Amino acid sequence: MNAVEDACTRISTIDFLLEQLQEAADASGNLEIVDISMALNSYLPVFTRHFDEKFKLAWNQTVGTP
Repeated sequence: MNAVEDACTRISTIDFLLEQLQEAADASGNLEIVDISMALNSYLPVFTRHFDEKFKLAWNQTVGTP
């Protein structure tokens, strides 16, 4: 389960990037908006894949497969 917890803590990275994106949007920093949006779009699939792998492993170890 530690791996699942580790994967969940990575949400803070997405939260930080979203805060930065909102600040850039509020300040009309177009280049910052593009950079942060690209970072989020690149990071999210990697995060999702990592979380899925760790969740499935934890699930199989805890509940088992039928």
